[in-house]
Amino acid sequence: MKCFLPFYCYTFNDIAGLGWAQHSIQALAAREILLGIGDHTFGPQLDVTRAQFLKMLMLALELDDVNAVSTFQDVGQNDWYYSSVAAAAKLGIVQGRPDGESQLISQMHLVFRAMR
Repeated sequence: MKCFLPFYCYTFNDIAGLGWAQHSIQALAAREILLGIGDHTFGPQLDVTRAQFLKMLMLALELDDVNAVSTFQDVGQNDWYYSSVAAAAKLGIVQGRPDGESQLISQMHLVFRAMR
């Protein structure tokens, strides 16, 4: 894979058999949207959590906001996904419940709200 500034080169040991997705994974890794699970491992067989998906979505659309503030009780300021959740809430992509916890919605619904 060729990398050009300001992008980064990430190589993963476990994506060689994913011809249909390998280029996309590397391109998103170059933009630091996908970072894998460590030790040059991507983990293509693993499930994606809501936090991981929202973080990837917000970074891919360049909507992440480190100055946004979350009021969700289940999202702490030191959580690695805090800025993405806070920015998504600020933009109306995610919504909370009256008890202050985040609402579970589908990944497709998140993308729809983000693209609005």
